[in-house]
Amino acid sequence: MKARIGFLLGAALILGLFGVYGRTFRTYHELSTTLLAMGGVEIEVKAYGANRRAFAQAVSEIEARFRGLEARLTRFRPTSDIGRINAAAGGGPVEVHEDTLRVLLQAQRVAESSQRAFDVSVLPLLQLWKDSAQAQREPTGQEIASALARVDAARIVIDSAHRTVQIPGGMAVDLGGIGQGVFADEGARILRAHGIRRGLVNASGEVAVFDDHPQPEPFAIGILDPRTGGQGGAVRLVRGAVATSGSYRRGVEVSGRHRSHILDPVSGTPADGTLSVTVEGPTALEADAWSTACAVLASRGMDPRPFLPPGFRLHALVSADPSRP
Repeated sequence: MKARIGFLLGAALILGLFGVYGRTFRTYHELSTTLLAMGGVEIEVKAYGANRRAFAQAVSEIEARFRGLEARLTRFRPTSDIGRINAAAGGGPVEVHEDTLRVLLQAQRVAESSQRAFDVSVLPLLQLWKDSAQAQREPTGQEIASALARVDAARIVIDSAHRTVQIPGGMAVDLGGIGQGVFADEGARILRAHGIRRGLVNASGEVAVFDDHPQPEPFAIGILDPRTGGQGGAVRLVRGAVATSGSYRRGVEVSGRHRSHILDPVSGTPADGTLSVTVEGPTALEADAWSTACAVLASRGMDPRPFLPPGFRLHALVSADPSRP
C-alpha cells in the first residue's frame, strides 16, 4: 500500500522517526554510551563538551535509576508496582512508588484529553490480538466487546494522598505506550544534575534533549521516512522532547495481514490508518503518550492537533491511506 504524507504546521520533510543525531555550529566533543532497560530496550545517552569523570558518574547514576524504574513500571515482574496492581485487580488498593503514581496520573490526563485515544488499561485488548495473531485469525466482535468492557483508564482509582492504586476486576495495566518516555526524561535530568550542559537521551525513539549554555544551539533530531527507511528531515529543538508512534515500527501478522501494535481503546481494533506520527513536547513522558494518542486519532480520521495541550506540536503524520492528505 502506498503511503501519502501530510505536512502539518509547516514542518516539511518530517516523516517518521528512528535515527537521532545532534548537529551544531560549535564543535563539542561527544561522550556516549548505550544502556539496556525494559526488557532489552536500547537507551542512548550522549553528552557534549562534558568532563569524562562527570559523564561516567552520571551514567552510573542513570543505570541505577533505570533499574529502579524498571523494577516498578514493568508488568512482567510480579513484584513490580504494575505487576502487583494487576494481580490485585478487583481487590483492595495497592501502595506504589511515586514514580508509578506520576506515570499513571499523566496517563489518565492524556486519556481524558484525547477522547480515550490513549489508555494504559488496554492490556486485555493487547492480549486478545496477540492470542488471535498466534491462532492466525482476527478476533470476533464478541471477543473484542468482552475485552473492551475491561478497558477504561478513568476507572483506575488513584489516591495521591495515600499513594495507592486500585483497578476493577478483569482490568490490567500496561505502560508500553508511555513508559519509555520517563526513562529519557530521567536520563536527561541526571545528566544536568552532574553539571553537563548539553545532552541527549534516546529511549528507542523517545528523545529528550537539553542545552543549558548561555547561547544554546538546537539539536537536529533526525527523522526517517517509514516508507523508504531513508533520512527524511529533522526537528530542531534546544530543549524538550520528541516522540514518534506508528505501525511501521512494530506490528503483528494476522491472517497474512500486517496489523498495527497500536490499538484504539474505543473500537478495540488496530490503528492501521497511521504509519507514523511525530510529536514534540516539554517532556518525553508526555510526548510518548501523545504520539500514541495522535496515531489513534488520525486513524479515526480526526485531526489530532486540536487535542494537543499548549506546548505540544504535531510535526508530521504519515497516513497509510493514499487518499488522505
